[in-house]
Amino acid sequence: MEQNQTKLTVIAGRPGSGKSTTLIQDGINAILGGKSLYVMTPTHSARRSLQSAIDYQYANELSTTRKEALRKLRYSIHVLNGYALQEVILIDEMSMVSVPALFNLLYRTQYVRPIPEIHMYGDLAQLPVIKGNSVIEELIRANVEGNVWDWAKNAYENVDFTSLPAPASWHLEHDIEFKVLLENYRLQAEGFTDYNQEYFSYLLEHVIDKAEDYKQALIDAIEKMALIVSPTHNRGAQVNEMLKEHYGKSWYEVAPFVKMPKDSKVYLNPANEQLPELKKVFKFLEVLPDVNDMNKVNFTAYVVTNVAQGATVDNAVYYMGDDAIPDGKTQHHYSYNNFVVSVSRSRQATQLIGKKESFEKMIDIVPISAQQRLQHHKSDKAINLLFENLYARNDELTADDIYELYLGIFKDIDESNLAQADELSDYGIISTPLSKKEMILKFKDYDVMRGLAVHNNYALIYRDYIQSINKENAKGKGKTQAWVNSLSDDELAELKADTDLSRAKFKAKWHRDKRQVVKALQELNEKQSA
Repeated sequence: MEQNQTKLTVIAGRPGSGKSTTLIQDGINAILGGKSLYVMTPTHSARRSLQSAIDYQYANELSTTRKEALRKLRYSIHVLNGYALQEVILIDEMSMVSVPALFNLLYRTQYVRPIPEIHMYGDLAQLPVIKGNSVIEELIRANVEGNVWDWAKNAYENVDFTSLPAPASWHLEHDIEFKVLLENYRLQAEGFTDYNQEYFSYLLEHVIDKAEDYKQALIDAIEKMALIVSPTHNRGAQVNEMLKEHYGKSWYEVAPFVKMPKDSKVYLNPANEQLPELKKVFKFLEVLPDVNDMNKVNFTAYVVTNVAQGATVDNAVYYMGDDAIPDGKTQHHYSYNNFVVSVSRSRQATQLIGKKESFEKMIDIVPISAQQRLQHHKSDKAINLLFENLYARNDELTADDIYELYLGIFKDIDESNLAQADELSDYGIISTPLSKKEMILKFKDYDVMRGLAVHNNYALIYRDYIQSINKENAKGKGKTQAWVNSLSDDELAELKADTDLSRAKFKAKWHRDKRQVVKALQELNEKQSA
């Protein structure tokens, strides 16, 4: 295959190290040099953040020539699409740009002359892309020994290279130039040099970790228009509950943000009494367009970390609350990268709210690995083939029979024919079949109508399994029941007394649903009196 001659440069650095400023200057230089320019951002919020930085420079620029270049630069920004064979390509927030997105771009630059140049700006210690690898993650994985996320924690002070070979699957003729921005302008005012352990220790020393103080800290954040960031919506819901209880009927005028039902996008609240000021503070968000019925709008005070990525504000708080970090598949929502993104949004030191040990644990959790992300591709393909097999037969198989059939299908799959074959090979992924339990849970997606067409209904396998689980939970083995059972006598007495509180107040104090707790207490009483 012919190698692509497009020249790539990576400009890496922590938040506050001047990546956006460098991008803007590179854009100005391209325009003043008479070159065509295309700027790509991965999200609309990233585009608004970059436009805001350009607007700031424009307002303070004295040169008419540079002002005109800044104006052209602003209108050269596109979200992922829109490349029209320009000579210079600038990619912002490359940690959020997937490798397939880069491939699409390289496919179009391959035969452009003069040979295009691509400059990519970002930081590995940001949130990974949802699917696949980010451009910078794949580049570093291909060139650094050991755990890539351990490397990210100590980057970029120890970087001793100025170029890196591109991964073989990129098919680039030239090595990739690698530049590092070390000086952190954002943290200088706080007396720190980087988002490192020294800075994290400072934040942890000032953490608000007493539950009775959470509400006031959040009220203070609202009053000074601080950005409230939470790792998940479940924890963010705790923020809203406490603030709703405090502000009461005026909540809709105080909440800084809104969301439409079934829409993940966050907007500025048009009903907020300080909307003009909100626009200045949260420039990375746009105002909710006109809606016919504001009663259908969800008012909220927080954003989750992925919405905040790329934004810069004067003040921010990071809310974790009292709930422990869960084990299992959801733990990657509480990774080191999530922590770094959340505490690096603010020009001032970010206020942490929650248990100190939870924040300390986050710093040690790495994002989901390539093995974790890719290991189920073959097993998922086997499930699809299994379903197609079952749709075509009218005999009756037991769950054990079906599992044996699944294992045979899994064994016969040739990984080189899978869509993710290159990644599976590049990262040495070990594919393993699902357990019988995992396979049964997949039958939630079994097409009942296609099955009935040949007189089988293997969806019942899933239903029967769930019913058996529900029966076990009904015996008091649910998470709430286990938690109640673990409490001391003094804690139980306090818990029982608090069942007189409203659901909102109970939730704010105990971070659990009052109805489930009351049911668990009744179950415990019945067992103790039996």
